[in-house]
Order: sequence, then C-alpha cells, then structure tokens
Amino acid sequence: MAFLRSESEAHLRAERKGLFVIRATGKSASIINGVDFRPVVF
Repeated sequence: MAFLRSESEAHLRAERKGLFVIRATGKSASIINGVDFRPVVF
C-alpha cells in the first residue's frame, strides 16, 4: 500500500495484512513497516 496521507489507521491495517507500507517523503518514498514485519507471499 502506498499513500501520501493516511486516514485513521489504514497503514496499520495494511501491515497486519502482510502488505508493505510505503509513505511519500518529499521527493522520495520510504517503506515504513515495523522491524518485526513479515510480508505475505502471494
């Protein structure tokens, strides 16, 4: 999931579902998942 602005806690729900969370930071972007994050394999 990528976003410019997060509404409520959508980024937390996406991480719990195993999705990478990408936040726009200036002219770049960063993956902001926690250190214990485990992605889901599709």
